[in-house]
Amino acid sequence: MNKFSLKFILGVIILFATALLVSIIFNFSFANVSFVIGGFCCFATAGSQVFPHMSEANASTRTLGGYVPRTKFEEKLSNFNPFFFSSCLFIVVIFIFF
Repeated sequence: MNKFSLKFILGVIILFATALLVSIIFNFSFANVSFVIGGFCCFATAGSQVFPHMSEANASTRTLGGYVPRTKFEEKLSNFNPFFFSSCLFIVVIFIFF
């Protein structure tokens, strides 16, 4: 098993366990808690590499192209985050089964 699939499976298990624990402790519906936790995790993991590049692009335009970004935008944007995909899968499964 490679690292991506291991992190993906671990992310789904952690999301399921967290949603189940919160729904049992606070006596909420499992589907509602899962949707909120999955949506929050999707939002939190989606923009992990985009915002630093946007600030570097903004600095470059303000200096009329004189600022050279430190990171390579194309390389960082193409990396997929397994935790983002696990939270998306978690939300899709909740929509299908509940």
